[in-house]
Amino acid sequence: MPVASRPLNIADAPPLFGDRAAAGGQGRRRSLAPAGFVLLAGWAACAAPAAGPASGTAAKDTATDVIDTPAAAPTWTADYALDRLVGLGEFPLALTIQGAYLAAMAGGDSACPGSETQMSIPAEGCYAENGTWFEGSAFYRQDDWEDAGGRWEVTELGGDFGIAPLTTDPFDAGGSVGDRRNTLGSVVRRISDVRGTFVDGASEGALRRGVSSFLIVTDEVTGDALSLEGTISLEDLNLAFSAFTLQTGCASGRASVRDPVGIWYDFDFGDSCATCGTSRFDGQDLGEACPDFSGLASAVRVDLPP
Repeated sequence: MPVASRPLNIADAPPLFGDRAAAGGQGRRRSLAPAGFVLLAGWAACAAPAAGPASGTAAKDTATDVIDTPAAAPTWTADYALDRLVGLGEFPLALTIQGAYLAAMAGGDSACPGSETQMSIPAEGCYAENGTWFEGSAFYRQDDWEDAGGRWEVTELGGDFGIAPLTTDPFDAGGSVGDRRNTLGSVVRRISDVRGTFVDGASEGALRRGVSSFLIVTDEVTGDALSLEGTISLEDLNLAFSAFTLQTGCASGRASVRDPVGIWYDFDFGDSCATCGTSRFDGQDLGEACPDFSGLASAVRVDLPP
């Protein structure tokens, strides 16, 4: 059914993300709050301050009252950080998260949550007959239309909710995800948008351990260009992308990997698609990097809409 004369934007969905209900409702079996996952709203916000100097190593400029501190020492090498990036075997995006949500919702019934796709649960939460616990609210929608921009096929999920089956760990989420496929003549684009934190105890791999993201991925299918913009945290690996685009055999833009000390390794390929780029740690040049991003591109494309 035609809906709007422009592409659907996740931000256009009705407000869903109010304060989470307190975890102390009657009958509550366990906390569904995720542990240790923080939304990366921007890669700069994630970088912790450099570690302070050991006692006796700081040099004080008494004329200006400025303390000079040594630069933080990395705990990883540039090669190791780059290997972690290019070696990613999975990159869960909206497709995986939406599938996990629908699978978890299948544990409900007509009374709780009352729908196979939507949630609007009172603050005290509810149990389905099979013992699955539901709390919070969620909005799920599939749509398609045509306009001057071509044909759009869209799936969206947003909310702040917890689903706890008896037999697995909970699915806990706060945020929104969306898949969009756009076809205009012979040009096809696939777009995945993930904003929030998602942990599904019934899944395998990265989503079970938790995904925290503020990331948009665009695949120009007919133009051989895969673009990533934003941040994503997968377990102990924090990544940031700025105008980062992959094409066959080359890359442009910047990809960054956060060292555990809180400072970033940057791999900068410039504005033109290049085979090699420059490695930096905390702004210091470390030399040339010539990675093979084909594995990363494949891992990302697996989770884009078909």
